[in-house]
Amino acid sequence: MKMNIKKIGILALLAVLVIGIIIMVVMLITGRVAEKVVTPEGVILPEEEIISEELFTPEDFGFPALDVIGSDIVEVPRYPGSVRKSWSKIYNSKPTDYAQVSYYVRATPSEISDYYANLLAGKGWTMASVETIMGHTTLNFNKKPAACTIQISDMGGFSIYEIKYWPKWYSE
Repeated sequence: MKMNIKKIGILALLAVLVIGIIIMVVMLITGRVAEKVVTPEGVILPEEEIISEELFTPEDFGFPALDVIGSDIVEVPRYPGSVRKSWSKIYNSKPTDYAQVSYYVRATPSEISDYYANLLAGKGWTMASVETIMGHTTLNFNKKPAACTIQISDMGGFSIYEIKYWPKWYSE
């Protein structure tokens, strides 16, 4: 009796494998193989449900409501209404130590640029340069011994900006 149960189990497994192979061959022949795509929220979509081949943006799934874990840079506050996207810092008591935070926000790059130009000037920062290349704006500020760079990208309907802050960039 044990031998029969073992044989039945093996035959059932083989049957499932053969059926799976047949289905895959039929799908390949008919062109119905759909790759799975995982969205930022973990939702799996078959290829035919993808609206476009562009990268997913927060607008595709609703704007993020919560910050990722981390902290803001006290010396360079976030633009009002921003949601923290990423955060990192490296502090080893060297001039190259830095903190880096990026955000999503429903604002244009020019609104964000104007905000930081006015805010940081009022806090004693000097704007060293502004560059806009291919839709990406970079603002560079100094307040010795610190330095700060803000990079802003227009994503169509919202912006992503990143603040990089070096507390000891310049020797005093």
